[in-house]
Amino acid sequence: MAMSPIPTKVLQNLMNAIKLNITEEQLEKGYGLFRQSDSVEWMQGPDDGLAATCKEGGGSFQVQLGSSSGNPISCDCGEGLCRHGLAVFLQLLRVAGRNPEMFLMECGTAVRQRARREALRETAASDQPTESPSLRPASQLSVEPLVPESLEGHQSREARRKLAKRKPTTAFPEPDDSAADWRDYFRERFGKVLVTPRPSSNLYSLGPEVTSFYYSVLEGMADESAAWPPTLRGLFVLHAQLYAMEAIDGYFNRLPFSFGHYYGLEKSVRELAQSLPEHMEEILSLVNMNEAYSIYSSILEEALSVLQQNTFKLIASHQDWSGLYQAIWSRLFSVGDLMARERAKLNSLLKLADNKSLESRLRSSLAFFDFLGGDDEAALAQLTADSSLTKKGYSPFLRELYRLEAWSRLLYWLQALTFHLKREPYFLEQNIFPLWLEAAEAQPDEPGWLLWIKQMLPLSRGVYITYLIDNGDARKVTHMLLTEGYPIYYIDREILKLLEKTDLRLVLPLYHQDAERYILEKNRQSYKQAVRLLKKLAGFYKKLKEQDRWQAYIVQLAERHSRLRAFQEELRKGKLIV
Repeated sequence: MAMSPIPTKVLQNLMNAIKLNITEEQLEKGYGLFRQSDSVEWMQGPDDGLAATCKEGGGSFQVQLGSSSGNPISCDCGEGLCRHGLAVFLQLLRVAGRNPEMFLMECGTAVRQRARREALRETAASDQPTESPSLRPASQLSVEPLVPESLEGHQSREARRKLAKRKPTTAFPEPDDSAADWRDYFRERFGKVLVTPRPSSNLYSLGPEVTSFYYSVLEGMADESAAWPPTLRGLFVLHAQLYAMEAIDGYFNRLPFSFGHYYGLEKSVRELAQSLPEHMEEILSLVNMNEAYSIYSSILEEALSVLQQNTFKLIASHQDWSGLYQAIWSRLFSVGDLMARERAKLNSLLKLADNKSLESRLRSSLAFFDFLGGDDEAALAQLTADSSLTKKGYSPFLRELYRLEAWSRLLYWLQALTFHLKREPYFLEQNIFPLWLEAAEAQPDEPGWLLWIKQMLPLSRGVYITYLIDNGDARKVTHMLLTEGYPIYYIDREILKLLEKTDLRLVLPLYHQDAERYILEKNRQSYKQAVRLLKKLAGFYKKLKEQDRWQAYIVQLAERHSRLRAFQEELRKGKLIV
């Protein structure tokens, strides 16, 4: 199993930096360089990064990746993030076991979205008068951060135009109005924007229209409440967000069966849901939670009630509300008695739940409250009581512990989830094992890390071998491979190369064992395979300057199998005996 030579977090930061800054021309040229097999050569880099030489034409350029000082990617061609840096990074992705072509597709999408955003901004700048800076206090949230860059490009100008044309018959709410008044205003102003499409409509525009509706509601409400007190403004925008999500759910339910699947709406809603927790952090950054609890308690509790009703519907919504639910409650965890009352409500719902989906959502949220309080045992008890527990239920907790670098707690969770993790081999390889390598390096004296990785065998075979070689225990690797009895062609070439580089003698038993196995199969094709391995062994003994030992072995082998006429013929053809 190939493993990345740099931490997963650094690798992800490099990916984000490339997506944000790469151009279409650099994508094409960088991919062309990457496809040339000898264009990239790795070299000794800085202590906290990697370095490589990228050949282009008759010249070569030095590229540094992942250094903590300066840019995450630098090249001595002078262009900063350039085609040489991209080619080297694509090679790094291949080493890390990732798909370079898939990453290139993501980069292409990011480039096109960036171009559309620029076009939208230019159009907006030419169509709208310049707003006076004095109208919006700099200390308050601007409209622009409410739209994540990764989704802004999906917005439809037509949908924006519809919203701009609609003039509400009621006045814009006042800061001292109730939450019910706010929601009435949202329904009156935006209630007729998302309507069931006619048969003649462009059905492939459903996804972009829904995304555009969502951000247009939030932008409009954030803009028009700019002069309100920050905490009240944040609560107002929160209610606007909840309304927009409910409206999208209602729209989805009105569509004919399978429309959402066939015309891309499900994908758009899923992408929108993934951005909600981060987006919520931006909205809640305006809100002083203690002030909201003491001064605007009715407005806050109305929002929490709407959130709870949608998160724990009997039949789950098309949107995943759980991420938003956890993002809000992570801010409210220690505010007054809100958490205690919420837990009581969820426990009451759990006792009445007769639906597996609802039970899973309730247990996950109760586990989240235990997790926030540091009670890992109670959180795991809630999760594992769910017989349908999958990686969707426990992966957020593992990611958060990794982000916090809470290694001891992370080890406890991995040990407790061993049974469930073994049912997700792809998730283990792509997410958990790279995380394990970093944790084991951070706590080298903690024996629990090695005990756990051994428990995960054979699924953890690749990462365990990588760890042993990196920590000077290559002899154990040879012993393990011999015990498993795998043929040479089943062993990862990278592992064999690492063993050969560490100590050439370590691979000799593996080749001897495999050659003897082929001979015992007693057929011409197997004899040819055995001779190939024996010739490889002859080269190893020559490198070790032990030709006498090799000669004694091959003579003894030929004598032992002297009755195998076909094998003797293959030995002579391979010039191993006279």
